[in-house]
Amino acid sequence: MIRTISPVDGSVVLERHIHTPEEITSILRNATEAFKAHKHTPLKDRIAISTKFLDLLLEKKDVLVRAALKHD
Repeated sequence: MIRTISPVDGSVVLERHIHTPEEITSILRNATEAFKAHKHTPLKDRIAISTKFLDLLLEKKDVLVRAALKHD
């Protein structure tokens, strides 16, 4: 775990998981395989996917902000 410590009072503000070398290798392998498939997706489909993602992000922005603030 990596801990972010507040300089104000020394309390732990946030804790983050440290990935093992094996986890990093797996993550990179999965990303590489996903890219190989995704690069063949037509541009119009990639734009539609990105647009849908942005729409969902905007739709859920309040929930995401609250979740982020809860971890700060």
